[in-house]
Amino acid sequence: MIKDLVSIGHDIRSLISKVESRSTFDRIHLADLLEHIGNVLKDTSIKLSRGQLPGHHRQMELLSEELYFKLAFLVGEVKAQSISKRLMQTQRADLLRSELSNNFGEPEMAMLNEAASHFLDTSKFLRMN
Repeated sequence: MIKDLVSIGHDIRSLISKVESRSTFDRIHLADLLEHIGNVLKDTSIKLSRGQLPGHHRQMELLSEELYFKLAFLVGEVKAQSISKRLMQTQRADLLRSELSNNFGEPEMAMLNEAASHFLDTSKFLRMN
């Protein structure tokens, strides 16, 4: 699932770099959302490094839904729905808890931080253009 987060972040970054947003307002709101997702992932990484299980599952589900609406006007409803569903799937509490408690080490921490960076970098890109 952590690999999926990296892939989703990369997909969003690629899509956004190829698409012109309709307005500064839309870009800023999407940038805020992507920054929020990136910060949640960073917080998740910090908590896991301390041996704590993060409690962001419901928050990420809501952010996934919001992401759909923000991306739909940029990349179309089909692609936006695909990305949103993939992000929501990674946050299924039972699967995530199982993966994190059984297999979380330095490589997984690095991937989670990479995923967060994709979201944060895309947010910065949107703010600059």
